[in-house]
Amino acid sequence: MTRIVFSMAVGRSKRLLVYLIAIHITMLATALSLLGASVWSFITMMIMVYSLIYYCKKNQWLKSNKAMIRIERDIDDKWRLFYQATTQSKPLTLSNCVVTQQFIILYFNRRGFCKETVTVMSDSVNAEYLRQLRVYCRDPKTFQQ
Repeated sequence: MTRIVFSMAVGRSKRLLVYLIAIHITMLATALSLLGASVWSFITMMIMVYSLIYYCKKNQWLKSNKAMIRIERDIDDKWRLFYQATTQSKPLTLSNCVVTQQFIILYFNRRGFCKETVTVMSDSVNAEYLRQLRVYCRDPKTFQQ
C-alpha cells in the first residue's frame, strides 16, 4: 500500500464556467461571421456546442461519471485522479504545470501517448490545499529528472 502525501477535493468553479461560456460564444460568433450562412457554419456550431457540453461535464457542471472530484499524490510522486463514478486513473506522472494566483494547470503523462490535463481553480478547492499545491509546483526539484 502506497502512502498518500497530498490529497485535495476539487469542486465546481464558477469562474471556469464563465470562462468556458465566454470563450465558446466568442469562438462561435467569430466562426459564424467568417463562414456566413452555410453548411460549415452549422457544423461549426455543433462542434462548439459539443465542446461546451464536454467541458461542462468534465468540470462537474453537468452530470457525468467522468467528472474529476479528487487529486492525490503518493510518496513516489505518482498522481491519481478520482472521478465521480468512484473510478480512478492509473498512476500518472506530472510532466509540467502552469501556476498563477487564480489557477493551476497540471499536465500529466500516462504510459504511451495519452496525456491528461487538469485545471484547478482557486474557487473550487480549499485555499490551504491550493497553497500547498502551488508551493509543490514551484519547487525546482519537482521537475528534475
